[in-house]
Amino acid sequence: MGLGAPRAAADHRAWLRARGVGQPIGTYQDPAPADLSAAQRLPRTYIACTGDPGGPPRLPGLEVITLDAGHWPMITEPESLARVLDEVARS
Repeated sequence: MGLGAPRAAADHRAWLRARGVGQPIGTYQDPAPADLSAAQRLPRTYIACTGDPGGPPRLPGLEVITLDAGHWPMITEPESLARVLDEVARS
């Protein structure tokens, strides 16, 4: 299914509506810890999707991997996303 095809887009929306859940409110309300130094020492990877507007954040030490997908790669390109996540987890 191509991303640009109207039927494919409708199928993707239907798939997401049938399976998606809301964002837990606590992720908006709970403050980040004051000391993030331990997390900042961890390797970080950002998966940038070509169908998203804008670009990835520019942060020191951030590895950026570009995936030819829309905003929801788990719907439109699940195999590619799984492959990238597996490669990142193994590195």
